[in-house]
Amino acid sequence: MLRAMRILTSLIVPLVAAGIAGAQTPPKTAAGGSKSPPKAAPAESNMPTSQSMNGPPAVIGGKGLGQWAKDLESKDPEIRELAVRTIPYFGRPALIHIPKLIDRLAVDKEYNVRFAALLVLSQNPIEDEKQRADIVRHIINDDGLLRSVQVPMRTQAAIALMGYGREARGAIDMLTGDNYLRFQHSFELRMASAAALASIGQRDPKLPQLGPDMRAVMALVNQLNDPCLRVRDEVAKAFMVLGRPAKPEDWIKEKLILLDRINTEPDAVQKNWLRAALVQLDGTEEEFNKQIGAISGGLYSDKQDIRLAAAQAIGMFGAKSKGLVGHLLKSIHSVENSQKQDDVDFLYMCVWAIGSIGPEAKKEKEALPVLQKMTKHQNQLVKETAEKAVSLVNK
Repeated sequence: MLRAMRILTSLIVPLVAAGIAGAQTPPKTAAGGSKSPPKAAPAESNMPTSQSMNGPPAVIGGKGLGQWAKDLESKDPEIRELAVRTIPYFGRPALIHIPKLIDRLAVDKEYNVRFAALLVLSQNPIEDEKQRADIVRHIINDDGLLRSVQVPMRTQAAIALMGYGREARGAIDMLTGDNYLRFQHSFELRMASAAALASIGQRDPKLPQLGPDMRAVMALVNQLNDPCLRVRDEVAKAFMVLGRPAKPEDWIKEKLILLDRINTEPDAVQKNWLRAALVQLDGTEEEFNKQIGAISGGLYSDKQDIRLAAAQAIGMFGAKSKGLVGHLLKSIHSVENSQKQDDVDFLYMCVWAIGSIGPEAKKEKEALPVLQKMTKHQNQLVKETAEKAVSLVNK
């Protein structure tokens, strides 16, 4: 099984997948499981959206929804906390109690109750615009949770803001500061801060010419030397989500720092993602040609993390990688008969990469026959990915 966080999965994967991946989304593993998220990552949603949660339970723990809602006002903080955590399980009827949950977030004196409310309101999609604005306000205002002295609360507050994107741009100055992105005593808080900045700092779709928020970009650039590799991973991926600065002088500054960090970065996989970020942001064939040799060379590494990162980066570049199909096919042939899980994972990633290159891959005559052969592979995920790749290449 792959080590966590070494392929392009992280707090910001959904954003990356939407923003830069080619024909297919970034893969999981051939073993069938997605990568383990940081401990602070949001859990599966329980609060329903307008399309979800048919037939919710009428009673939980011997009490109906109304009784649980009354428990939000209990003098006992343990009862209030349990009510906060239980109410979402009632499905759509629980939506009418979101204002009460927001009240717990705003005014409850107990840390555990406020933390539970923050978890519930950040892990479940809130559709009402006024409620969303209220939640953001209670997180980022002068007495909001973003200013908590508790590191777990600040970490969850940063993660919560990811779901609000530009609505939470009032938090950028705090997220780039000493209590968040530069906080020296919690790498998970720094990771969450980087991911939040990637979401909040994106360009305004109504004014795309203004580019991403440069406060976020420059703060992330300056965090490239973080001592924690997982933080540096998150920062590199944040660059790809935020995109290129609008002003040429800002891009030149960012590019020079990226180039410098590529030369000094000690971790080979992180170096790969920095090269990938540079290629993605620069957008020129010249920069692609400068970096792709070093990236694709990772396919022949004897280290699993490096070869996986190489295959995934090649796939992310889409049709630009048409000249590397031969290398991907060679990599497939090197592991196609192996039963080792690492080799099956690598096979899967190479198949995914060829599919992501799309119709341009057909110029390599062997590509389609090899993909068709992989549709009969005994591993279900390899098989399904090969079937999708055949369809994409045949477009």
